[in-house]
Amino acid sequence: MSSSADNNSAEERELRQLRVAASDAGLDCRGNAEILRRRIRSYKQARVEQAYRYLLVVDFEATCESQNPDNYQHEIIEFPLVLLDLHEGKVVDKFHTYCRPKLHPKLSEFCRQFTGIEQDVVDSAPSFPAALAAVQAWLQHSDALTEPLALAADCQADVATFLRLQCSLDGIPVPAWAHYWVNLRITFQRHYALERKLNLSGMLAALGLEFEGRPHCGLDDAVNVAKIALQLAADGCRLLVNQRLDQNKSPYYWRPVYKAEAEAKLRSDAAAGGTTTSRQRGRRGRRQASPEAAAAEARLDDICDDETEESLSDLLYLVNLRNNRGGAGGSSTR
Repeated sequence: MSSSADNNSAEERELRQLRVAASDAGLDCRGNAEILRRRIRSYKQARVEQAYRYLLVVDFEATCESQNPDNYQHEIIEFPLVLLDLHEGKVVDKFHTYCRPKLHPKLSEFCRQFTGIEQDVVDSAPSFPAALAAVQAWLQHSDALTEPLALAADCQADVATFLRLQCSLDGIPVPAWAHYWVNLRITFQRHYALERKLNLSGMLAALGLEFEGRPHCGLDDAVNVAKIALQLAADGCRLLVNQRLDQNKSPYYWRPVYKAEAEAKLRSDAAAGGTTTSRQRGRRGRRQASPEAAAAEARLDDICDDETEESLSDLLYLVNLRNNRGGAGGSSTR
């Protein structure tokens, strides 16, 4: 028998032993040997209390070409969010809307095939500012936002590239809840002591999980990223923000956040009563009638005050929100 076969046999034997040990401890038996070793080690340590109860997972889809030209401006065309309760270990809400691009109103064939988003879908979707107003309304309505909230993504590009550039294009500020985030690739690598960072499919494979849905569908990607976040929490990882926007850090516009700064931000948020969104909601009073209507009304006021150019579909979208009937292209499930 060759040494290679001996090594394979030893690795398979170790994997079986680790799975038995995990099963005996009542732990998830899926994953490779590295994942299982860390899972068992974390179980033997004191149970970790999560820094944040709620985690908001995002995974944008944006306009693209088969070969993006230099200085190509990506525009967000799908805006999904998955809200996690880390204490309960489950998804508690989802938000989803498409967005209508303005620099590249006609999607390339490559973009349609890559994302699965058809032209008529974006043609009838709200603009990004209207979609963001709907997101703000959804967040303000959520019962989860009574405590500090952290944003999470598969990598830094979702916020530092797509969201930052989109907000700049539309002349609006990046929302306060997106200034810091958890880059789950970095968290995953560090928690499981891996030699290199893994992409979404690699992290799922390492955990022994299957991808659910269609790759590069924003909502399906976000749901699968959320599964990774929940497994990290279940395996004893204390999820903390590890990156933030920095407009002075050209050309990438983000910088790392180390543990001391992350802990300080957490204490500051807790002392202030949660995120900016939840504090604003608290000033209005808990469970006011139709918070979606209030947010949409405010956006409509902005349109009138600033003479913002809005299409008829955007106005109808916001009027529907104001009247508490939802909007075309957007959805929330609980």
